Amino acid sequence: MPVFDYRARTSEGELESGQLAAESERVAVALLQERGLYPTSVTACQEAGARPTPSLRLPSARISALVRSAFWRAGAQTQQAGFTVFRTLDLWSAGHHGALTRFASANRGAAEQGEPLSSLMARRPDLFSPLEVGLIRAGEAGGRLDQTMLRLAEHYERELRTRQAVRGPLAYAGCVGVVFFFTAFVVAVVAPTLSANLSGREAHPVAWTLRLLAPFLFVLAAAFAARVFHRGSPSLRLAVDATKLRLPLVGGLFRKMATARFSRSLGELVAAGLNAAEAVEIAAQSTGNLDLTRRLGALPAQLRQGLPLATALESTGAFSPQVIQMVATGEETGATDEMLGKLSDYYDGESAAALSQLTVIGTALLFLVLALAVGWFAINFFVGLYGPILELTE
Repeated sequence: MPVFDYRARTSEGELESGQLAAESERVAVALLQERGLYPTSVTACQEAGARPTPSLRLPSARISALVRSAFWRAGAQTQQAGFTVFRTLDLWSAGHHGALTRFASANRGAAEQGEPLSSLMARRPDLFSPLEVGLIRAGEAGGRLDQTMLRLAEHYERELRTRQAVRGPLAYAGCVGVVFFFTAFVVAVVAPTLSANLSGREAHPVAWTLRLLAPFLFVLAAAFAARVFHRGSPSLRLAVDATKLRLPLVGGLFRKMATARFSRSLGELVAAGLNAAEAVEIAAQSTGNLDLTRRLGALPAQLRQGLPLATALESTGAFSPQVIQMVATGEETGATDEMLGKLSDYYDGESAAALSQLTVIGTALLFLVLALAVGWFAINFFVGLYGPILELTE
């Protein structure tokens, strides 16, 4: 029987790898999912004695929220028109959705033979999130695939609006930072060199340049190395994500953004008909913070034992009393999905407002530091220029 190497995420977000014997890659993925794992890669083992081929591991396909929204809206329209899943894939394969179009083209035959769309999606965790797979599976079970696809399209449209609201302040802060470092470079290199030339002293522009660039190059190299280790080490990523939630000033922003993503995903899953345990297990993967995902990992078992959702969320200590109270109200009124949707909208707005405030504060601090630096180098410039003249007059 063939043996497959696999890499998968647990419900706590930890990375697990190993080998699994299965009849095919499809069966291997199904066996991993039965264990409660989310496979990220399943590849056949090489034959004994074969030399491994060196390769560069490329990141998973990144598909924009705009493309995903158009993809799912086109699928919803075909389903509302009464088309089969095969016809939906046929339409997708004629579209312009990048990797999603190639997925549709490659799986038309399997869909024509009656294989569920959710099973086809589950084999491509690099293209489809657990949220998408879970919603489509629920839509297939309830006969509401058109509504589910429309819900996914609206989900990504809201996500796109949120990103656009956040992108503006970040772009402004980035431009201010570039101007700051460029100006600092000019006054640190040009001003001392010009001052030395005018005062008759020997100048070393190369030495000044290297002296200035060395710290920046070191910081860039350290940031790149940290990024590589952060992506490849779950324990390091867990520590970094936990620290991000506790940072002063920006820690609250990270927590609000994670809460908004979790609330939106959980609301979509509950509205699709999934029970609370399954919905939390899938939505926990969408927080974007491994520490928060780990805390939510114990909730499905508590919910299956009958614990209310609000009480289970409160036990994690990761959510504000306002979140707990609104979820409890939603459970009492039978409108949990609507309440979670309102929560996500509220925290999206709060995140955008907090980011704008941090951008204003950060910009003011950068300009203050820049003014002090320019003033300092200007003083040194004029002292170097007129210092010898003052010495001669004395």
